Amino acid sequence: MDSGSVGCGHSADPMATQAQSPDQETTQINHALTGTATANDTETNYWGADKAIDGIVNRDETNKQNQSRWSTNGARTFDQVAQKDKVTDSLTLEAVDAQGVYWGTRSVLQILSQNGDSIPQGTARDYPAYEVRGFMLDVGRKPISYEFLQTIVKEMAWYKMNDFQLHLNDNSFQKEYPNATVEIAKKAYSGFRLESTIKEGGLNQADLTSKDMYYTKDQMRSLIQECRALGIDIVPEFDTPAHSLALTKVRPDLIYEETLAGVDHLNLHTKYDETISFVQSIFNEYMTGENPVFDQDTIIHVGTDEYDEKYKEDFRKYTDDMLKFVQDSGRTVRLWGSLSMRPGSTPVRSEGVQMNVWNVGWANPNAMIQAGYDIINTDDTMLYIVPGVTRPGLVGPYYHDYLDTQWLYNNWNPTKFGSNVTVSADSQQLLGATFAVWNDKSGVHSNGITEQDIYDRFADALPALASKMWGKGKDLTYQELVDALAAAKDVAADGDAMDEDIQPAAEALLNAILAQRFKADKSILEDLITKAEGINLEGYTTESEATFRTALANAQAVMANAALSEDDQATVDAAVAALSDAMNGLTAGGAPETTDKPETSQKPETTDKPQATEKPENVPQTGDSAQLMVYVAALAAAAVLMGTTVVVRRRRS
Repeated sequence: MDSGSVGCGHSADPMATQAQSPDQETTQINHALTGTATANDTETNYWGADKAIDGIVNRDETNKQNQSRWSTNGARTFDQVAQKDKVTDSLTLEAVDAQGVYWGTRSVLQILSQNGDSIPQGTARDYPAYEVRGFMLDVGRKPISYEFLQTIVKEMAWYKMNDFQLHLNDNSFQKEYPNATVEIAKKAYSGFRLESTIKEGGLNQADLTSKDMYYTKDQMRSLIQECRALGIDIVPEFDTPAHSLALTKVRPDLIYEETLAGVDHLNLHTKYDETISFVQSIFNEYMTGENPVFDQDTIIHVGTDEYDEKYKEDFRKYTDDMLKFVQDSGRTVRLWGSLSMRPGSTPVRSEGVQMNVWNVGWANPNAMIQAGYDIINTDDTMLYIVPGVTRPGLVGPYYHDYLDTQWLYNNWNPTKFGSNVTVSADSQQLLGATFAVWNDKSGVHSNGITEQDIYDRFADALPALASKMWGKGKDLTYQELVDALAAAKDVAADGDAMDEDIQPAAEALLNAILAQRFKADKSILEDLITKAEGINLEGYTTESEATFRTALANAQAVMANAALSEDDQATVDAAVAALSDAMNGLTAGGAPETTDKPETSQKPETTDKPQATEKPENVPQTGDSAQLMVYVAALAAAAVLMGTTVVVRRRRS
């Protein structure tokens, strides 16, 4: 998993679609929306207009139930846009439930933040590509204020991220202390960030709750509920049986062994019953009672990473027992992936279990899928931030001070893990991805990183990663998208620009927009063409072969036609039907040939509706395509709605 209060400092860049202040946001919603989603213009507290959209989405429902559809009516002229007249035509948001409408308001506000008070005419469908779109913050090793957590949540909601994992306990690396001894290691910096009733006395040699900073139970209870209203799950994590120095300081009798590496491990070998009883009592403090801090809808993370291999069977038993403990409470459970590195004969349950796959050596994603786990890509080589890290690794620092957002935008998606390991994009067990900030530089290794520094790294990575987990549009390259819009903006801002300047920019931008129109679904056709191209035609009748070649050529032409939109789906389906019939009609000597052709059961089904995993590639349509200013607005809309949000940020030095 790892090697061991500021405001939203938003960029002034017009392409940086950052969150706005509550009063600005409320004004814009009231100005722009009529009908389904209307904000309360008296709502001016921290959460702003976000609280106007009530309702909780069931995480077991499909992503399409969270999809929103929005449309604007009435064409706008070039002069009206140029004058930035107020939008007087209606804009309607429709969705299966309130959460889908809420995500739709984010898209609308993002467009308005780029275009002022105008929005292009058209219809768009907006939906997540992955169920889990997450961020993890290590608050165990570094005190992080409650207000900062609220800042992070509001920024996540703006980008339609929905999973905020809080790593609530951890410790600095004892073995790296200068002239370290076991006694020094026992006193290394550690944190447990929730108010607890576990106090010094009896077997307890210290209070469990950190003295320098902690969250009250009421604060955590409120955070969970407030965030859920914004569509974000708070996932609390207590990391055991390793990374547990905060616990062994309370119960030194449960230390794994008196070594530098052993003092933050709990004893699972000779004191298993005492250890698991102590750990479960901590969880129960927050999971039980009339008004539990972690209610029934809270996903509970039980940790379980990087435990010593000496007693791996005990570790596997502990992991299974903790998973059962949470599931028996009726809650969803999550853990860190360690089972590839800790193989054994002791079974560990997988049904209904979510796993952060943070390293392909510790948990091979394909092996974990085969074992039955639902996985979340949290790959350390691509998605880990350690602020201020300078340690050399495979390519530069092994962990990142800042994520390489341009590389991620151009090359990464949640199916891609380290060491060139990939999982199938069709896997229903790939829930999504989470990027993480680890505060490894703590204790004697503290490097002066502030909350502002953490925010800067978080906000730098957020837009690119959010865009890779939302929608299923064709990705322009990072630079193509930046250049196309920048060039059009430059020309539009030039009061002396002549027609010969405007037209090339307009044409280039229009081409970029048209390349992102609602696309016909060609996934079935593509698979069928691949099968057809592999057929050996020797021995078939001339007539059936000619019919097959004609159908294949037509199908290939349809496949190559990038201009086909969803309005042309019938053309695609007709090509599928013709090629399928031609393949089944291949005959040898007048008799149906069965050796080289696909079986009847392999014939793809044709339908006008994509399957749940075959979402249409949809983006908003343009307005008056003859006018450059509308091109600019429409491309901005396309960028936001298709998950290709471009943010040009400069890192602070």
